[in-house]
Amino acid sequence: MDVITEMSQPVDGLDGKMLVVTADLVGGVSESQDSLEDFGNTPTEELSEPHGVTSEAGLSPQNPTTPDTAKTKLQSTEAGKDGRSLMEKQKWREVPNSQEILNTLRSQYAGLVNHMKDREKLKKPSDVQQFLRVEFGKKTQSFQEIKKLKRLMELSASVCLVIIKGEATGTGFLLFDKFILTNAHVVQKIYEQITNKLQQSVTVTFDFEDLDERTQNIPVKSEVVAYEKDDSGYIDFALLELSADPDITLPSGLLDTFSFPSPEGGICIIGHPECGVKKKDPCFIIPYGDRERAVEKHVKENEEFLHVITNRYLVENGDIKTRLPTDTERITYDTCFFHGASGSPVFNVYCQLIAMHTAGYSYEGKSKKTQSIIEYAIPLSRTLQRIIIQAVRRKRVDVLQGFLNQGSWQLDVVLERVKTESVNDSLFTAFQEKLQFNSNTSATDQGEQRTFYQFLFDRVEATGVEATGVEATGVEATGVEAMEVEDNE
Repeated sequence: MDVITEMSQPVDGLDGKMLVVTADLVGGVSESQDSLEDFGNTPTEELSEPHGVTSEAGLSPQNPTTPDTAKTKLQSTEAGKDGRSLMEKQKWREVPNSQEILNTLRSQYAGLVNHMKDREKLKKPSDVQQFLRVEFGKKTQSFQEIKKLKRLMELSASVCLVIIKGEATGTGFLLFDKFILTNAHVVQKIYEQITNKLQQSVTVTFDFEDLDERTQNIPVKSEVVAYEKDDSGYIDFALLELSADPDITLPSGLLDTFSFPSPEGGICIIGHPECGVKKKDPCFIIPYGDRERAVEKHVKENEEFLHVITNRYLVENGDIKTRLPTDTERITYDTCFFHGASGSPVFNVYCQLIAMHTAGYSYEGKSKKTQSIIEYAIPLSRTLQRIIIQAVRRKRVDVLQGFLNQGSWQLDVVLERVKTESVNDSLFTAFQEKLQFNSNTSATDQGEQRTFYQFLFDRVEATGVEATGVEATGVEATGVEAMEVEDNE
């Protein structure tokens, strides 16, 4: 049987969009005919067969027979002499005991479509059809290729569960060498700022993927490499060091996959939501301009909790609907990763590490289950800048060398941004001494490292400005940020 597929609308440029091409099996729907003509009428029993398909001839009575379709009908009939035709093989089969559910869905059909038209400001039935096609295209675009799935599986090996005194508390990932990056609020309760040490034992496991399998717990050193958490919610990280046995093979670090986030597009979060087995959640970045609408949509769909949402996020702590659209420092999205997922790596559609999942505007929903209006991640570039500055201050040559070993244009951009940070020029002298007496560092390496450190202070030496602001902070989060962290650590 010959099948002719015609495009009703030529496309010269896709602008990065994913389009889904549809075609009727036989005949077709004319360009002027709407498949969603009247949303006021609910589907009828005629939907027991696919549109345009009958069990006998494969032709719908809605499609009049023409010489071409008559020829197709004859070919289909002849093909059926030796066996069932293609159309007959694709008949619908009724699901047993489904009539009640079917009637319920039909009764809700018109209301749901009207709700969609109001929410998305759609006027014509064809607008609804196009919206559904575009949305479907988005859903099928990201992380469906086998190549990407395999790559995500490789990257997931570097994601770990953070365990404090035998109790799982959050997620982390291997940044490079033996250094684990997670959110500061994951270990905040046991971090002592004066000593810069963890007050309780911490371990991580990279292989908690099955409840029935044993895991290997790797201890973390009590001394914290870098830690910072401010009251703006834009800085929230802790860099920990593994005291791993030399015989233990660690996964690859994720720093070499680092890149900068886009304002929109698909992402994938890998972590331990609810402190359970390792999972992934593909979702989409909510662009700045769409955040207010996303909040309104969630509030409307959860009206039974309107008083909780209103008191917590629309009144007491400032209207997040107006604050979020102007917040360019965080990446927002809608995910199912809540408690236990803080510290999870966030990857873009190219499987590049762009951010660290941090928190969300959460509240208690049905059956006391955690729900969230919107979630966010902190771009990794900001975190890396602060880690480098703290590593300089704390004379952690091993950490700085780890950055030097990961040469990429993305890291070069981060280093350029570090140049603009205010740095105390007395640190340069301290590092010269550190390198001079570091017996494990070759002369060549010392020269490379001096070049690396030197750029941190070029600006200070040129201006003669004594700068501050390098100290690691342990500031408690306040206001809405404190509640976000508490609910989502």
